[in-house]
Amino acid sequence: MWNLSVFKIPSILQTQWVKPCLRSMAVFAEMERDLISERTVAGLTAAKARGKQLGRPSVPDEKVQIKNFPNKLRKCPLI
Repeated sequence: MWNLSVFKIPSILQTQWVKPCLRSMAVFAEMERDLISERTVAGLTAAKARGKQLGRPSVPDEKVQIKNFPNKLRKCPLI
């Protein structure tokens, strides 16, 4: 989930030096986001190469138990 904060810059901060500083901070934040993505992809690729099964494990149909459903659902023709 994303957490986005939007704020208005006070007029005292709107000098000729503040805007470039804020823009450079945004550039570094974007670069950090890209580095995190690259490291994540590299880690997933390395784990896959080591034979690690990624993702949620699948459950065979035999292990799915319909008996745990309430009686109303057990009588449903779709199940």
